[in-house]
Amino acid sequence: MIRSSMDTMVKTPVKIEGIKNAKKILCKYKNTFYIDNDGKLFVIGSGERGVNGTGRKKENITDFEQVIFDNDAKIEIIDGGNGFCLALDKNGKLYSWGYNNFG
Repeated sequence: MIRSSMDTMVKTPVKIEGIKNAKKILCKYKNTFYIDNDGKLFVIGSGERGVNGTGRKKENITDFEQVIFDNDAKIEIIDGGNGFCLALDKNGKLYSWGYNNFG
C-alpha cells in the first residue's frame, strides 16, 4: 500500500496493494476515491474542508477507508470540484459533502 505523505513523491507507476474490485476512480483536491464492484466508495488523502467524506475535517487518511452513507447506498458515479464531492447512487439519489461556503 502506498501511504499518503506531503514529503513523498512517487515518480513512476506502482501497483497499489489492498484495492480489490475497483471499477471507477477519481482524484480531486488532495484525495483519491474509488468505487468497488459492490458500489462502496473508498478514499485516501486529505481531510481538509471535509472533502474526504469521513467526517474528520483535519485528519489525513493514509490507508483507503470506506465512506459510509446513511442508507448503505450503492454508488455509481463520483465527481467533485475545488473542495467538494458529489456521489450518485444506483437509485438516482445525489449526495454532497465538503466545502459548503457557497451552497
